[in-house]
Amino acid sequence: MYFHRITVGACSKYSREGRILSKSTFWAAEIFSQLNLTEDQKKQLEANKKEHRAKMENAHQEMKIDKEALKNELMKPYLDMPRVKALHKQIKTLLSQMEDCKLNSILAVRGILSPEQFSKFVVLMQKHSQE
Repeated sequence: MYFHRITVGACSKYSREGRILSKSTFWAAEIFSQLNLTEDQKKQLEANKKEHRAKMENAHQEMKIDKEALKNELMKPYLDMPRVKALHKQIKTLLSQMEDCKLNSILAVRGILSPEQFSKFVVLMQKHSQE
């Protein structure tokens, strides 16, 4: 597989078959290319990624809004403790939902890949995290 490297400012992008890829997308493509995925597996993994990415982005945006609201509440001269506690509870709920989403995504990947592919995937992920 042949990849062209294109450097744009301080951010490196990669082109594969005419497409511009971010570093993380390039890295994922490299790992997936080493797993010898079927077309069906590729489609399932892409659908899983899109579904979970959308959920994570939504939760992240909600958390950002809630954290800002909590910060504003804490800066007020008089605390509205029920509001502070409600915002804090919502932030904890969102964190829990994000962790659930991460786990569900991992379980989905595990269900899509064969046991051999998943073992290789784990090794490649560990190697990448050490780089």
